Amino acid sequence: MERIFIFTYGTLMEGRRNYKKYLEGRVFSTKKAYVLGELYHLENKNYPGFVHSNSVGVVQKTNSTELPKEVVSKKSEQDKVYGEIHEIANDEELLSVLADLESCDNEDDYLNEYIMEELEVFTLDDKLFSKLPVYVYNLDGKPNRDDIRVKVESGDWKEYKNFYKTSLLS
Repeated sequence: MERIFIFTYGTLMEGRRNYKKYLEGRVFSTKKAYVLGELYHLENKNYPGFVHSNSVGVVQKTNSTELPKEVVSKKSEQDKVYGEIHEIANDEELLSVLADLESCDNEDDYLNEYIMEELEVFTLDDKLFSKLPVYVYNLDGKPNRDDIRVKVESGDWKEYKNFYKTSLLS
């Protein structure tokens, strides 16, 4: 079966609840990576939402896999949303289950919690990996109107959740 790559930044990351439920045993490889934007913890839902950042520099398409120096110099840590690239089988059933999980399978975007977009994903050494499917939090979506959004300054939801869990136990 053909293999594809997906980018995850929340509950589908290795060790998190939906990874265990949907991806464990189905991932051929995992690589740490990031996308450009902002990350929010959705307090009332206990999972994250990634959004595009207006302050992030635009990466022009080039033949190079290196991030242009002018973009690297403009980016701060808050501009990066960290996650994982998972190599999985191109399994329509699994992809449909993930789309349903992320509530992005309605024809009308207004009804979707997330919108699937093909975005540039970078490895931690700032090299362009590829354009991959990413679930983008739908700020205008009806399901998100009353969400309590807390910005994750580090851009790393796994780190945020681990810190929050540790500080509750202290």
